[in-house]
Amino acid sequence: MMIKVYSEGKIRYFKSERPIQRSYYSTTEIAKMLGETNYTIRFWVKEFDIKPYKSEWYRKYTPEMVAKLHKIHNLLRIQMFTIKGAKHKLINE
Repeated sequence: MMIKVYSEGKIRYFKSERPIQRSYYSTTEIAKMLGETNYTIRFWVKEFDIKPYKSEWYRKYTPEMVAKLHKIHNLLRIQMFTIKGAKHKLINE
C-alpha cells in the first residue's frame, strides 16, 4: 500500500509498514506491498516452506503469512542475510 504525503505542493509516495488488514492477500498485492516481483514472492514461499491456500487460479495468503514474508524481506533485502542465514534466523526466533 502506498501513502501519499503532500509537502510543498509535491506528492511523495512511501511504502506503508503495515499491510491493510484483510482475510486473504494475493501474490500481486504482497509483491506491491514489499516492492518485489511476483516470482520473487513465489520463490520465497517455496524456499521458506510457506503453504498458501490455492484456488483454481491463484494463491491466497493469510495476514500471518504476509507478516512472515515481510520478515523475510527485511532479512534478505535490508539486513542482507543469505537465504540460508535467513532460514536459520527464522528458525531460532
